[in-house]
Amino acid sequence: MKSCFVFLILFLGSFSFSEAAMEPYTIRPQVESLRSADIQDHYLPYLRAFYLSNVILYNAYPKDTLIVYLARDGEYLYDMARLLFPDKQKERLELWSISTVLSLHSDIGSFVSERLAKKKKFKNIVFVDTGFMGSVPEQIVAKMGSALTPHVDVFLLESDSLRYSSQESVLRFVSGEKMEKLRHYTDTAILLEREGDTLVEYSKASSDKSKAEALSIMQQINRYVESMELKKHFKYFAKTGEWGVDFGDVSMILEDIESVKNRCVFCMDEEMIKQKQERLRELALHLESANKFGNKFEDLADLLPRFGKKLDPELLANIYKRFLNQQNEGSSIEHFEDISLSFLPYLVKSSKISVLKKAIKIAMLLQAEEAIEKFVSRIIDLPVDEFKSFEPILVEVVREHENIFEHTKSLIKLLNITVFTKYSRESLPALFKVYDKLLQESERWKSLDETYSLRGAKCDTAL
Repeated sequence: MKSCFVFLILFLGSFSFSEAAMEPYTIRPQVESLRSADIQDHYLPYLRAFYLSNVILYNAYPKDTLIVYLARDGEYLYDMARLLFPDKQKERLELWSISTVLSLHSDIGSFVSERLAKKKKFKNIVFVDTGFMGSVPEQIVAKMGSALTPHVDVFLLESDSLRYSSQESVLRFVSGEKMEKLRHYTDTAILLEREGDTLVEYSKASSDKSKAEALSIMQQINRYVESMELKKHFKYFAKTGEWGVDFGDVSMILEDIESVKNRCVFCMDEEMIKQKQERLRELALHLESANKFGNKFEDLADLLPRFGKKLDPELLANIYKRFLNQQNEGSSIEHFEDISLSFLPYLVKSSKISVLKKAIKIAMLLQAEEAIEKFVSRIIDLPVDEFKSFEPILVEVVREHENIFEHTKSLIKLLNITVFTKYSRESLPALFKVYDKLLQESERWKSLDETYSLRGAKCDTAL
């Protein structure tokens, strides 16, 4: 059993440790240990964005909040924070190298539990990412249990979702998309390996060029904080609200801070939480019986992930069915995906199988790839017999995916992670059969399978 997980190396085909150089995320140096370096002009917008992001984080969230920066995109925000936060508060800062792939790993729940066990003094958690839909933090939160959910928030620099806000004061300098294109010291984490009593993130060994450029950025962060005396300004702004540096519109920064507070459940007092819950309940009752919906579904999608815990699962299922009934081929994919993803955790938790099946079929009709990915990744959490009832739909998804989507790698990735590592060929014979057939007939599937496949790591029986 253990050997199946040891060789769970996505992106490397059937390579094992002996065939591919791997490196742990722990080799990444701390920014304080590096010398400063001259600042290159084209990095200035990024440095300003790193600083402003941490100004918002520090001033929006209570001091008992653990701040988890998600690598690799959140790395440089973390580096900047280590140079800005007061020494006594640096223990609030965590850096986890959790990629989209690793967020679906079978051991991710254990990884999160181990990390949080060392930070029990913190009542709340915020996950920090650059953008865009909150997919990775949502996968992590799904593994944390409902008791912790009210104490978790997600902070995105740039949001394409109704469920999260963007930091407009930061995006004036650089977009989340550009930030995600920076080079990093390590490659994307694809594996968890136990070292002693700790699970550690592993990746393919990155190039010397990537390492050198990443070190250069970290050294420039050092110089930027020193030359601008940013630690002093950081502390002064938190104390007085006065800005004191020659970039950034302080009114926009204050608006972003207030926006974060107004969407963060654990930042609110009891009265505000009750008001939000009541507003959500009113929206739900309206949508259950209304003939015209207007923008009510969008309003509900904004509130539901944070305040829907007390709503009746049957009510939510009925509302979502009404939403599905008014979808058609001309509907907005983004509109469908955003609203569907707000309902999805509640539908899975209450095992609304018929509703989930209908939603996947509509997602296929709309070619809503993001929604299909999320549906497949979350229905794996259903009881085994209920998940197996989805086999005919998964077969249809696999068949249609080759024809209607330009990119198929995300689906292959999900099948390999969430299905083919958990179920045997005997338990899902039709799905394995159609997958094998596509591998024989489609050059695209064949080449992608060579990149994303776990064939060299699969066990003969289900895990």
